[in-house]
Amino acid sequence: MKKTPQLYFRTLYVKQNTLKLIKTKIRFAHVICDIVRCLKGGNNMEKQRLASNVVEAKNPSSLRVKFDCGLNDNGKTIVKSKTYSNLKHDAAALDVYNVADALASLQQHDVLEIAKIDNTTLA
Repeated sequence: MKKTPQLYFRTLYVKQNTLKLIKTKIRFAHVICDIVRCLKGGNNMEKQRLASNVVEAKNPSSLRVKFDCGLNDNGKTIVKSKTYSNLKHDAAALDVYNVADALASLQQHDVLEIAKIDNTTLA
């Protein structure tokens, strides 16, 4: 039984202004072929409509700090994170890093990662 090609748009997402593909059980080339076929209007996609423009709404960002909390019984690193919400979306990266560094200095564990997580709604 031959499988019919399907579109896997829900496996695509935008991260840091780059289109990424979440791992699926299909090969990357098949997904690209399906997308190209859709853009050309083939593959019974007449009813599908691609957006010609998009409106971005910047939502509050968040700050996530990951800590090294030692090793478990198997020798793997225990990682715990703390997230601070409602960060201004236009906060400068240097300012966010300095605040995270100041907060981390109050902790007893070492910092593994500092991340500013931007949140944008597309409509």
